[in-house]
Amino acid sequence: RAAKLQPQSGSAHYLAGKALMKMGRVKEAAPELEKATQLDPEDSKAHFQLALAYDQLGEKEKASAERRVLAQTKQRANQQGMASGSVMPQAVQ
Repeated sequence: RAAKLQPQSGSAHYLAGKALMKMGRVKEAAPELEKATQLDPEDSKAHFQLALAYDQLGEKEKASAERRVLAQTKQRANQQGMASGSVMPQAVQ
């Protein structure tokens, strides 16, 4: 609902995607998380959740690419002295 009220808010899409992930609605979560990373490309939390979603959907190439983006985002955050949030997700076997 927050994403519908604030369609240009990366945080709103991230929160919607995270909530959908918690409910096991991964197919619905992925587009919300994709939008979150588009709107706020430096949000490591959104990249982390999106990598998890891709893993759960069996999209290993996309998950791997998203983990690379996450690593770059975290590196930039560390260089700028910003908190980066999450640990790197591991690929689901």
